[in-house]
Amino acid sequence: MKDMSFFRFLISKIFLKNLLYAVIVITVIIFGTFYILKIYTGHGQTLSVPDLTGMTVEEADSIIKERKFRYKINDSVYVSSAEKGTVVEQDPPPDAKVKEQRCIFLTMNALFPERVRMPKLTGMTFREARANMETYGLKLGTLKYVPDIAVNRILKQLCNNREILPNTLIEKGSTIDLVLGEGISDKKTPVPILLGKTLEQALDEVSEAYLNIGLTIFDSVLVKTEEDSGRSRVYKQVPMYGKKAKIRLGSYIDIWLTTDTNRVPYVDTTFMYNSDNEDNETE
Repeated sequence: MKDMSFFRFLISKIFLKNLLYAVIVITVIIFGTFYILKIYTGHGQTLSVPDLTGMTVEEADSIIKERKFRYKINDSVYVSSAEKGTVVEQDPPPDAKVKEQRCIFLTMNALFPERVRMPKLTGMTFREARANMETYGLKLGTLKYVPDIAVNRILKQLCNNREILPNTLIEKGSTIDLVLGEGISDKKTPVPILLGKTLEQALDEVSEAYLNIGLTIFDSVLVKTEEDSGRSRVYKQVPMYGKKAKIRLGSYIDIWLTTDTNRVPYVDTTFMYNSDNEDNETE
């Protein structure tokens, strides 16, 4: 009897009516909660990050606040090609889709370049001096050879054509020219093969041969951007390499570069000079 009464209660209008009310209330609560969360979190609503590169902090601040973002200066670097005190990098990048109040991290170009103390290179071999300069963030400039018994030893270190003393404060990334001894005889070195190499590789090759890059001529039709110049290859060099081609230490090699690999000639490397070979007069 109790089971029958309970069953009749379950199918009664009062129970069904209250059950319907309960379902409606629960549904409203669930959908209302999701709706409120959607508004609060901005679900599905994104904004494009503005391009702030090249702007000062004041200019960036105005745009960021207008777009309802936040920002933080995360780092400072020195880029000589960019205007001082401006944004050089940002995270997230321009046009990225983010939500309101997202923090944009900015990297600013320093007002003053980083400075380092000039190392003492005199007395070192060329290779030792070059490694030391890389450690201090300095660039190798021109190599000049003068008659001296100290073959391939650094005699002077120059910056802007003036001798620079050790421990002098100097901008990081400065170019340092080196004066080296060429011995008491007329020393010569084989002309390196630069064809097919990038400018960076060519610079390494000539410095290893105790030489300099002279004219650097890019293909004016194909090389338009910095990226183009970075992937360009040497298709012509003067003087040309050869089995018996040798030039004085510190001499210059002019190079022509292009992105058209079809212009780069085939290089016969069946002969290669070895620094241990008795025919190599630089050692």
